[in-house]
Amino acid sequence: MTIDHNQRLVTSFHFPDIPGYPLTIVYFQDLQDLFSALLASLLPLVPHRVRFIKIEHTFLAEDAIHNLGNLKLTQSNRMPDPNNPSGTVVSTSTTTFSMNKNTARNLCQQFVDARYIESADGKPDQLFKQIGGVWRPTSKGITIFDWFCQSNGLYQDQLSELHCLITGPLLYLERDVKTDLCHVDRATTEVVFCRLIGVDGRGKKGPYSEGAVGIRLQPERKLNGRTYHDTFTGLTAAEWLRDNTTCLDLREAVNMATHFVHYNLIESVNADLAYMNQFAACKLFQPTPISIYQLSERGQDLVDTSSSSRGSSQGKTDASSSKGGVNESNRHKLEKILLDPTLRLLFRENLRETYCEEGLAFYEQADVIIRDAKAMLEKKDSDDAMNETLSQSHVIFNTFLAPGSPREVNVNHKIRSSLMQRMTKAQALDATVADTLKEVTALLETAQDAVFKLMATDSVPKFLNNPAAESRLVQAGVR
Repeated sequence: MTIDHNQRLVTSFHFPDIPGYPLTIVYFQDLQDLFSALLASLLPLVPHRVRFIKIEHTFLAEDAIHNLGNLKLTQSNRMPDPNNPSGTVVSTSTTTFSMNKNTARNLCQQFVDARYIESADGKPDQLFKQIGGVWRPTSKGITIFDWFCQSNGLYQDQLSELHCLITGPLLYLERDVKTDLCHVDRATTEVVFCRLIGVDGRGKKGPYSEGAVGIRLQPERKLNGRTYHDTFTGLTAAEWLRDNTTCLDLREAVNMATHFVHYNLIESVNADLAYMNQFAACKLFQPTPISIYQLSERGQDLVDTSSSSRGSSQGKTDASSSKGGVNESNRHKLEKILLDPTLRLLFRENLRETYCEEGLAFYEQADVIIRDAKAMLEKKDSDDAMNETLSQSHVIFNTFLAPGSPREVNVNHKIRSSLMQRMTKAQALDATVADTLKEVTALLETAQDAVFKLMATDSVPKFLNNPAAESRLVQAGVR
């Protein structure tokens, strides 16, 4: 016997009212998911003619706007029925996005601003129009799509073909959970700055020809009778940040670069006064070809220190780790890592490199659900609001916890069985929505704690030996 559990989640957009941002902006994670779902719906990408030349891997603006009108993302998992050994449970989560043509066009413009897509005609004016345009995904867009496919267990025939268009790594910037703004604390800014210059923390600085390893510094530049060394334009830095980090638009790139100046990593040698007069918020940094910057003494010292950092920590073991269980020291270190935006950025990179990022992804997504659910239960919110949170918990279950799920995390059989029984059965007639949400939340907390212990036991010791994070680990008192 097969039991179908179809949990339909209709997602509405949340437009945060953030000073300096348009009211139509979509949160970072939503924007990534929407773009990836759109690209999946457009595959396979085929050649289109642009000025008598066929351009590979492209799509039409009209097709993108049409598909955004009704996007669906479905996840299904088959598993044994916990109440009937001969039966099968099919748990399905469907996320539906719908919007009108004008909203779809504005959303596509955000994809352009985020550098997920670019015009195939090569024109510098990147304005997304409803008709007549030919577009293609960028290296950044394909990387975002690749992450999405890995996260959701999607297998696209053309994905391996699109991989050849990826020109370099993409730096994932940590964001504030409430405001969705990028963290720009000193330590995070220094990590981004070193990547901009081309130093990854392992003592490696690749040549410019390798792609997104850093910007090209001009060895000598003469301005107003003086000679400056290792300079670059504001436009070069802003373009690199937009193309090679998860910045969503020019403003986020300018904000990050402004903090390079604020933390005395770079200094201006020629300001663009006209741009400054037009945009008062850009007094420290102007993203133009006229504005020129050079490494400050502190910035050069930071680059030299990072460049000379070698694998001195390789082969070391963490004396606090214990085979017989989770050492409290490692738990404490993991707590510090998760609370520190810079360490979390480096920890996430390390997990992605070792193909075990699903534990952190589950921990963070479950944390949001648990926190929201507890707040709803305390405020005694409406059943509709609680059902929305229950729907989101089903998505997490199908992604991370169901047997054979695309990002299945390692939890013990008892926890997984309890979750299967709860998530695959209908709400009891004598139970309220609040009772069901309370039960699901408790089970998610149990699974979250198990994953936390696993990361503390397995992932933290490996991270402590990562030379790319060595300097920051010492600064934060984790090593």
